[in-house]
Amino acid sequence: VEMSGEKTHITVDSGAADSVSPMNWGHQFPLQAAGSQGIPKRTFVAASGNAMAHHGQRTVKVHPF
Repeated sequence: VEMSGEKTHITVDSGAADSVSPMNWGHQFPLQAAGSQGIPKRTFVAASGNAMAHHGQRTVKVHPF
C-alpha cells in the first residue's frame, strides 16, 4: 500500500468477518470514528473470548502488484 510516497505492508485475513489492527497502526489513513459519520459502533470478540474495543474504521486502497 502506498500513500503520499510512503509504502507499508498490510495483512488481510480472508477468512475473518472483519480485519482489525492495533489503534496506532495506519496513521497515514484517516480514522473514521465509530458512532459517527455513519460508522456503526460494533462489538468484536477475540479468539480468546475477550472483548475488543471498536474505535472506528480506516479505508485502505489496495493496488494490484
